[in-house]
Amino acid sequence: IKTFGVAGLCDTLLVSSDEEATATFRAASSRWHLSRNNVIGMAAFEAGYRSSADWVDKLRQLTATNLDVLRDGLPDPLSVVDMQATYLAWLDLRGLGLEVPELAHWLTDSARLALSPGHWFGREGAGFARMTIAVPTSLIEEAVERLNDAAMSR
Repeated sequence: IKTFGVAGLCDTLLVSSDEEATATFRAASSRWHLSRNNVIGMAAFEAGYRSSADWVDKLRQLTATNLDVLRDGLPDPLSVVDMQATYLAWLDLRGLGLEVPELAHWLTDSARLALSPGHWFGREGAGFARMTIAVPTSLIEEAVERLNDAAMSR
């Protein structure tokens, strides 16, 4: 559902050749009462898979370009975690040496960016931030410029 930009429909689909992973997913979904799909979500899945291949190809090209712009433009000691299958980039900001509250202030006040703090996703996320790269490349370039300016002013 995220692929087609309709994550708010709160539906999901698992495609896997790993029977054990599929069984684990089904058991957890059932245990948490998440095993029911909604009609709108099912229609969105069908429309996406039937008629959005060109759009998905363009989205993949855009995110690949944006990842390159982000990765190539970040100043030391910032970096991007290798991505596997999403348009959400994880920025590794631990090199700044800031604790969680200071890092949040640095991002909003110095870099002037509204990113998802990594600690929202668990303790292991401290020092990271999540950023969508499924946006026009000009926005990624602006974000990189802001991160560079903020890093140089430290």
